[in-house]
Amino acid sequence: METAEYVYDSYANSGNLADEIDILRRSMTEVFLREMSFTSEPVIEISRLLDMKINEYMKQALIAR
Repeated sequence: METAEYVYDSYANSGNLADEIDILRRSMTEVFLREMSFTSEPVIEISRLLDMKINEYMKQALIAR
């Protein structure tokens, strides 16, 4: 079973927030297709990480205005 931490550490630590978000979205889709459930723990974990990254991205966008 793939955890969100594994996905993040292995794939999404590029330093570019937009790339991290894209990687997490793709990873969440792949895990959903494997698990066939939006409520499986791996999908929820990745979704939480994705939410945090999107919030971080939006905060940076607001500051940049």
